[in-house]
Amino acid sequence: MNNGLFEPNWCFTIVAGSMNNRLFCALFLVALLCHVDGNTLQIWSSSTRAPLMFTAYQNAVMKGELYQVSVDIKRYESVPFQYDSFTFPAGNDRNGIKWMSFPSLDRMYGNEAMAYTFFDPVLIDGICERIQWKVLNHSIESMIYCGFSLIGPNHQILPQQGYKIQMNTDLQNPITITTPAIKPNPQQQMSLIAKEGSRSSVQGNENWLGYFNELTLHPFVAFASVLDNLWYIQSQNWTLSRMNVLPGSPWIIIADVGDSTPKLSYGDMVVVKCFEDADFTWNTPTIGEEPYVRAVPEKFSFIEKMEYVPVYVEFEGNDLPKEAAVYLEGVCKGAAVVKSNSVEIPAYIFDDYTYGMELELRLYYDNKAAYNPIPRYQTWNMETQEYEAQSLSLKERKPYYMLKLDTASINDTPVPKLYMGSFPNPFNPDTTLRFSLPQAAEITLDIYNVKGQKVRNVASGSYNSGTHTYNWNAKDSSGNRVASGLYFAILSYQGKQISRKLMLMK
Repeated sequence: MNNGLFEPNWCFTIVAGSMNNRLFCALFLVALLCHVDGNTLQIWSSSTRAPLMFTAYQNAVMKGELYQVSVDIKRYESVPFQYDSFTFPAGNDRNGIKWMSFPSLDRMYGNEAMAYTFFDPVLIDGICERIQWKVLNHSIESMIYCGFSLIGPNHQILPQQGYKIQMNTDLQNPITITTPAIKPNPQQQMSLIAKEGSRSSVQGNENWLGYFNELTLHPFVAFASVLDNLWYIQSQNWTLSRMNVLPGSPWIIIADVGDSTPKLSYGDMVVVKCFEDADFTWNTPTIGEEPYVRAVPEKFSFIEKMEYVPVYVEFEGNDLPKEAAVYLEGVCKGAAVVKSNSVEIPAYIFDDYTYGMELELRLYYDNKAAYNPIPRYQTWNMETQEYEAQSLSLKERKPYYMLKLDTASINDTPVPKLYMGSFPNPFNPDTTLRFSLPQAAEITLDIYNVKGQKVRNVASGSYNSGTHTYNWNAKDSSGNRVASGLYFAILSYQGKQISRKLMLMK
């Protein structure tokens, strides 16, 4: 038989056997039949599929009888038919957050490439908290499942589109969606937009891109054709930024070793900022690299969020810590394993900019028992391009922060500061109040409402220096639940008072 697909003089022998073998034979025969009739069934192109082959394979999947049957039965190589799988994390895996893209989906048959259809298995029953995406210079869109209805715009999922996904924290195991797919064209053109609006002189627009190149590459290699036009490249695991938002400004390079250097792999999502609008295609060299391996810190615990800012830390000297972390008001906001004289710490601090709080850097040494110093450091000034001997205050949001420590600064531990914070905030039904004292003192910690009326005393008496925590369960001094709204936690200490706003939401 020669219908333009198979070579002449090929001989096929079908032997009865296991269910797996019989299913394979049946699918193979259907594949042949799909190409016998040149008028109707011999159709397999970028716009039309052989209907019998697709139906047979789809039925096998639905019945759970597919096993390891190969779907790539030699057809038109330009449009290979396959089934791809995309895995969503469990709720305890990085707070259920994953930055990802969906390169291979069915874009010809039914609605498999439409968001409502594709995401339905993870949006039902509150399995997924939210799905975010951003198209060009538009605002960030979201999809959530609320009650019994889906909230958010339906849209076509494209290979070049990146997503941020957050699963429900109660989800015990990962969830995988398997879908019919056609691999995207590696020369698919993509667009970059520089500015979000005309009011800002900084090219701060975020481009959320899906990486559909099958080769794992360093970002500088993947973006080779437009690298000079980029100043910021961020994935869920690493960030590359120029020192200044200026063409030709040097990139900040973390001196990690081996395969721990930044990489992009098939199905990743990456946020990119550029100087000028541009179109490009992924670079496709002949040889790829090994995937990025993220080392997980063990001594510091923090809650990952949908976005972060990188804090680059440079160490001078040979006495390197095992791990480094950033803290705000006694709460760890991100940590990383130190492998060399520099490290990038993802800091999940975007909710804290209004307070103007100072960032603490904490270190862990595996050769120093219970040693977790809070060292002084120098802060990089992006405007002057110099390090300054001052703490990092979160007065404004920046694309990155950079700190430097030498041997003297590590051993020069600063005096503890008085601060107070709360988490979560807003909260329901309770929140944890945390305060730190530079020295032993008499204190009182009270809750007030917006009328200035005292609601409850949370703590009072003599306290040692250091950090202390108390839980407020949104009840007054009589044990009654208070109404939702705004409250103030006020800490009185040596004639001083500091306060924090608390928002109770029901």
